[in-house]
Amino acid sequence: DNAMTTSAARFCPNCGAALVGGAACARCGWQPEPRDTAPTTLWRVETGLQRGRALPAPALAAGAWCLPTEAGELLALDAASGALLWRRQMDDGATMGLCAANDLLLVGLADSRPIPGGARALLALDPRTGEERWRFATGAHSLSAPAFDGGVVVSASDGRLYALDAAGALRWSAAHPA
Repeated sequence: DNAMTTSAARFCPNCGAALVGGAACARCGWQPEPRDTAPTTLWRVETGLQRGRALPAPALAAGAWCLPTEAGELLALDAASGALLWRRQMDDGATMGLCAANDLLLVGLADSRPIPGGARALLALDPRTGEERWRFATGAHSLSAPAFDGGVVVSASDGRLYALDAAGALRWSAAHPA
């Protein structure tokens, strides 16, 4: 089915990183208590249509699980309760990938129409409200999730790789070999 389910044993409660088995969190070192190692469903939320189409993985940003839906929306759900915090309809397209970065939710956009249009953008949203902080136009839609490590890097299908700072200003771009 098409639902968001989270469990205590799959994600670190401190930083949201994926946990492997009963091991400590590789990102922050959190150790599960022995009773915490068995998966327990904390909450479940129906997200809409199910067409068998793969959707990008959700991202944990500022205490919210952010995830795209098949209807072209982006939802933010409270990580503790599953309550809907906000929803945003995406511009004529679908999210291709999400990335949490400091206090931003980065969204790579792809055109999901039968005949895709031209340029798309990388969006930076406030993960608490869904409001747009900045937008960076690319020559075509994004084919992967953005990545963040002191700067934002996004690969676009126009054959370029872009590096942006956290404010959305271009640091550099380079040809990306096919």
